[in-house]
Amino acid sequence: MLISGCLTVAGAATDFNRGGLEGVGESQVTLLIGLSFVSIIIFGVLTVFKLHFSTKLNSPSLHLDGFCSFIGMVLSFSLFMATVLEVAEPATWWFDPFLAFIVGALSILVAFRSLYNSACIRKTPIWSIYWWMNYERLNPSAPSSRASSRISENSETIGTEMKETTRSSSAREIL
Repeated sequence: MLISGCLTVAGAATDFNRGGLEGVGESQVTLLIGLSFVSIIIFGVLTVFKLHFSTKLNSPSLHLDGFCSFIGMVLSFSLFMATVLEVAEPATWWFDPFLAFIVGALSILVAFRSLYNSACIRKTPIWSIYWWMNYERLNPSAPSSRASSRISENSETIGTEMKETTRSSSAREIL
């Protein structure tokens, strides 16, 4: 989300410097309107599903992903409205870059808030390589790693016992 916000702000700054749709062909404007309209629908549906399931599954990461889809929907809507408005009145060219700048800045703030909550409030070791990599695999003395190895050993024992039982019952059938 942080990278997306930074890129959105950079794109908005570029659009402010470039100006409006001057030099853009009519077919490109039609394509822009069509793509932005379809994107509104797709991102809107994704937003609803992700936010619904993030609540049902109690998943903060899916909730944040739903927020990312919402940002995509808002940016698509602003592009759609700005293009339609600019075709009607060229003086409104600034609407899309202005809204994109605000959405990008909000995205950056949400990303920093999420990082702060994870690292400082919940004390999740997000700055540690062990957290991003498989911690149990890298640290064999971890409690959950020992438990999983006991489960693995037990399942191997059960598997061996089942094979022996199958062999002995097969031998009885032959005799």
